[in-house]
Amino acid sequence: MSVIYRVLFAPVSNTVLYWMLVGFNIADYFLTKLILEKGGAEGNPFVLFFINMFGPLGIIVAKIPPLVLLGVLLFRYWYDIRYPWKVALRRTLITLNFMFYVLIVYSSFVLYTVL
Repeated sequence: MSVIYRVLFAPVSNTVLYWMLVGFNIADYFLTKLILEKGGAEGNPFVLFFINMFGPLGIIVAKIPPLVLLGVLLFRYWYDIRYPWKVALRRTLITLNFMFYVLIVYSSFVLYTVL
């Protein structure tokens, strides 16, 4: 893991990783909205709760608070955090980016099969 981490992610700054995550969330919103319009269903029970409460806007309501919290930790409190927590936060950011990348590929495949 450390070799992969050093080769792929060490040169990438936290800012780039954060905005990649924001971009993946925006893409996930539009793909989920298209899938729901075509008759598909949301698989995440947390997001489904907000969709049932607010409609398609519930996707945004479910995604904004975690992104804001992560942004505050990265950009406001980064220099106040001790080193082990910085490593954990950065690895969490990398893992979330990877997970959303896989989710977008899967959602694109689902959308392709529905169309």
